[in-house]
Amino acid sequence: AGKEIRVYYFHRTARCPGCLKIESVSRETVQTYFPVELENGTVTWHSVNVDNDGDAHFADDYDLSTQSVIVAEFSDGKQVRWKNLEKVWELVDADTEFSQYVESEIRAWTAGS
Repeated sequence: AGKEIRVYYFHRTARCPGCLKIESVSRETVQTYFPVELENGTVTWHSVNVDNDGDAHFADDYDLSTQSVIVAEFSDGKQVRWKNLEKVWELVDADTEFSQYVESEIRAWTAGS
């Protein structure tokens, strides 16, 4: 399978406007800047409700205390490393900076750094 960068947005059932915005801008950023990678599967987007029984483990796996964007690298199906993009909350009202931040974090990983 090779290398895959998974971009997760983790949320709960109850969602505030800021939470919804983080999800939509993150998803749009991935779709806008990584169309080739999405097409060939090297980058994937996942929106996950951690209140669902089967997905509750993610809250522990990634030490989630709030809605979060996580970038995780997998190699041959096994997770190699991950990072919580914690600045999304600081940048929630600054769409351009938010998008640039998410794009640059994912770009660094797809480039292999």
